[in-house]
Amino acid sequence: MQIYNANYLHKLPQHHFVFRRFLFFVFFLSISITAQAQSLTQVSQGGVYLELNHWIYDFLQRQYIKGNLKQVYLDARPVARVELAKYVAELAENRNRLNPVEREQVNFCLREFSDELRRLKLKEVPLPDAFYKTEIERVLSPVQSLVPNVIFENGRNFLAVDSDEFTANFDFIAGSTFQRGRVDSSDFQREDRLTNGIMAWGRISDRLDYYVNFRDNALRTNSAFPPEIFALPRYGFALSRQFGFAYHDEPVAYLKLATNYFEVAFGKFANQWGAGATGSLVLSDYATSYNQLLLRLKIWKLKYTSIFAEMIDYTYQTVVSTPQQLKYFVAHRLDLQLHPNLNLGFYESIITVGRGLNIGYLNPIMFYRSIEHYYGSPDNAAIGADFNWRVVPSVALYGQIFIDDLTTSKIGKGFWGNKLAYLCGLYVVDPFEIQNIDFRIEYARVDPYTYTRSTARAQDNATAYLHYGSPLGYFAPPNSDNLFLEARYRFSKQLIASVSYTRLRHGANPDSLTNVGGDIFLSLRPGIDSEFVRFLDGALGVRDQYRFSLSYEFIRNLFLNAWLNYQNSRNFLVFSRARREDFSGITWFIGAQLNI
Repeated sequence: MQIYNANYLHKLPQHHFVFRRFLFFVFFLSISITAQAQSLTQVSQGGVYLELNHWIYDFLQRQYIKGNLKQVYLDARPVARVELAKYVAELAENRNRLNPVEREQVNFCLREFSDELRRLKLKEVPLPDAFYKTEIERVLSPVQSLVPNVIFENGRNFLAVDSDEFTANFDFIAGSTFQRGRVDSSDFQREDRLTNGIMAWGRISDRLDYYVNFRDNALRTNSAFPPEIFALPRYGFALSRQFGFAYHDEPVAYLKLATNYFEVAFGKFANQWGAGATGSLVLSDYATSYNQLLLRLKIWKLKYTSIFAEMIDYTYQTVVSTPQQLKYFVAHRLDLQLHPNLNLGFYESIITVGRGLNIGYLNPIMFYRSIEHYYGSPDNAAIGADFNWRVVPSVALYGQIFIDDLTTSKIGKGFWGNKLAYLCGLYVVDPFEIQNIDFRIEYARVDPYTYTRSTARAQDNATAYLHYGSPLGYFAPPNSDNLFLEARYRFSKQLIASVSYTRLRHGANPDSLTNVGGDIFLSLRPGIDSEFVRFLDGALGVRDQYRFSLSYEFIRNLFLNAWLNYQNSRNFLVFSRARREDFSGITWFIGAQLNI
């Protein structure tokens, strides 16, 4: 059966092509303007973006909370490697204050960001300690004479080309993971995943950066998948043509131009806004990546980010070549640090579908809620804010609020249209001078109907806060809350262990006739559902989860991961089985993942 249909492009409305032509125009106009205006300045916003799940973000955040960094902007990710290199250079100046594990992490970062440190044009480029060798250098040292010189020549990448005008880094992507246990009342389940791919990244001159990451995944389980093309949670597109087997690919690729203050990136990648260990309320890494144009300005104590993205309003199709409906997401965010101990973030977003992206939404400094009113209020608008406060050295408080809709005159009355989500947390690093340990407690709440959209019109439900069937924001469904406690200890730069406890409560819709706002795919039905709701009303399900995890980085980006999980669920809704269940069971996971 043919998977790719050559007539696909002819089925798309003309406004989709207009939107894409506009993005290309803005991107290449930005290249021209910034190359002319900033040709002689340093590039403090340059470099490709560091992957969202990289441990360096957490390391830098810990150093900021401890007071070893004066200023960081890590709540709007991904962050460019050159900006991260600036933080590493600051740490390197005071490395004698760090404990041995942290010092080894700094040495690693100095090697990891060696090219970016040179691009900063510092008076003196910091270097690792004289005795330091990377894990790759230590592993290859006994057999160095047998390895061609071009392999891991820079101690970091499998192959690398480094010159003043051009750099290129090539690495393989590989992974094999195994998961066994019971996640619901069905039989013992297994899930095996095999991943392979390649990544390449680098720069052309000091202005233009490029990144390509392509991987294939083969997923094998002892349960059935929907036939043909379907949406795999968190990954998007997947294909299944035999029982218990699915294939999906994950391409990420973009071009990025940067000057001293400004950056523009165009391509397919993901974002995460706001501090939170369990996720973010507005943009998290839960859904798969998406095509976007990102603009960012960093000046004084401000960082401004604007995103114009194309997303998928997923509907399961029995005909393979049927295209998915497109929808558009625009958002902008202002980060500011008026005091060294306090980071503030403010944002708003719009999801629109069915008529293309109106030109007013392409204005990065427009107040989106007002322009949405100008168009007749047909779209899904949201605003929000977050903060990250270093109360005292080693102790931080953080929080987020997401306002989907709000009628001030009905606050506190249980009105369904007051759709909000909250997240708050306490993060303690190295308490009582006990090194390399941290504790976190985090609570999130998602009110009924949050992330949904009024279904007064047929097209409105497509503006729900979803991309390819997975939540764009927090992972928990509406009408739920989540409590998370975690303790972690880092034995070395390579080995970290953690124990955690999670309690997720969800007020599910009891049946197809009763809607309490517990389903992101079902908004209020006018004339059918009550306009007033109670939090956690409906069929209340509770899931308690205890987990012990180990992670060991054998060489750069090659992780050996394992965890053991026990969960106990009571009246909990299992979406895959469309029913509520009582069950308890143990699940374990082990895997090796390279550059994943």
